[in-house]
Amino acid sequence: MDVSGRLVTTVMAALILFLASLVVATQAFQCPMSCRCFTYNQAACNNTALSELPQEFDANLTHLIFNYNHLTLLRNSTFEKTPWISELYLEGNGIRHIEPDTFRHLQNLSTLSLLDNNISNIHPDTFMYNTKLKVLILKGNYLHLTNRTTFLNSNSLLELVLSSCYIDYLPNEAFRGLPNLLSLKLDFNKIHWWAAATEPLSGATPRILIRTSRVRIGDRMSQRRVEMRKRVSVELEEVEPHLRGGRVETHLGEKPPSVLPTEIRTSISPSSAVELNKTSALANYATEAGNFE
Repeated sequence: MDVSGRLVTTVMAALILFLASLVVATQAFQCPMSCRCFTYNQAACNNTALSELPQEFDANLTHLIFNYNHLTLLRNSTFEKTPWISELYLEGNGIRHIEPDTFRHLQNLSTLSLLDNNISNIHPDTFMYNTKLKVLILKGNYLHLTNRTTFLNSNSLLELVLSSCYIDYLPNEAFRGLPNLLSLKLDFNKIHWWAAATEPLSGATPRILIRTSRVRIGDRMSQRRVEMRKRVSVELEEVEPHLRGGRVETHLGEKPPSVLPTEIRTSISPSSAVELNKTSALANYATEAGNFE
């Protein structure tokens, strides 16, 4: 066989191998019929009436938007086959219960939105194994904060959104288990008694948003708590009455604005902004994804 013949044979062999690899890749990348997949590791399944995650997802799935379906129960095995998810949106599913080890398999989880569900209680150790979790959105649920020691335990969490959750009381050490929290949103609740809930956060100088909540700290405040208040940036319509133990009642009759994942704040600090900015791209898409049919 001459040189030209060998060249043709080599080229043909390479082409066959290339086509074969495409076939294998296509077979491996299966997108559920009711979902839209943009790459093998990014998918959106919105308004599909699904009650559980489809089995066809690639094991390497990293970004999942699963909004406005009927996933009412999150089991310990729900994400067992998709351990690489880093950004997860489970909004408007009517979720009522979350088993304690639901997210244990998701070691890379950084952003989780459980907005507009029916969650009333979360085990404090639910996110203990999610050491990369930065943003947790629980807005629009029906949370009951009891007198237990902490609400959640997470050393990595930077932003927690508890807006419009019908919260009327904050236990003294509700946020003791969140030592690195930088942003806490409690707006549109019915908080009557603030107690000393934010004292554990004072060292981190968090951004705390409680506007449009009725807040009463109490008439007797320790000097330590007063000094802590000077370091914490609390956004209120009227600050002085709040610090004196008076009530702040502003815009209580207003309807809470619709929430968008883009409300994730990235102006907390230069170092933390780098972490949170990573979540903004999919958050923006999640807003638009709700229009998918």
